[in-house]
Amino acid sequence: MKTLKFKNPIRFTAIIAAILFSSTLTFAKTPPANVFNNLAEVQKEMLRGQLDDKIDFPMEAKQCGACGIVKAELTVAEDGSLIINEINGHPDFKSYVQRQLNEVTIADYNLIGKTFIAKFDFRN
Repeated sequence: MKTLKFKNPIRFTAIIAAILFSSTLTFAKTPPANVFNNLAEVQKEMLRGQLDDKIDFPMEAKQCGACGIVKAELTVAEDGSLIINEINGHPDFKSYVQRQLNEVTIADYNLIGKTFIAKFDFRN
């Protein structure tokens, strides 16, 4: 069996490396923008689902027929807690939502640092 000898093995190695590198780049594509939009929507839905599980219509308000809406701008902190940036709405429901949000911990690390608007609808 004959051994191949090259005049300049470093040059040969560099050419082979360049060919391999360029062939891997042709397969690396940037995903379409709608993939990122869909991911953000999925994350919002996950957070909305977790908040809906934790925050119910207050029984006292339901019994006396009170109703209202609360909107809150929330950011997920590094420890999973929620930072309330701003909260608006019916005063009684606002304080209730604030207390409930202070007890919520988000387990999904993908949501850390994300800011969301949450709407809590306390109407019959």
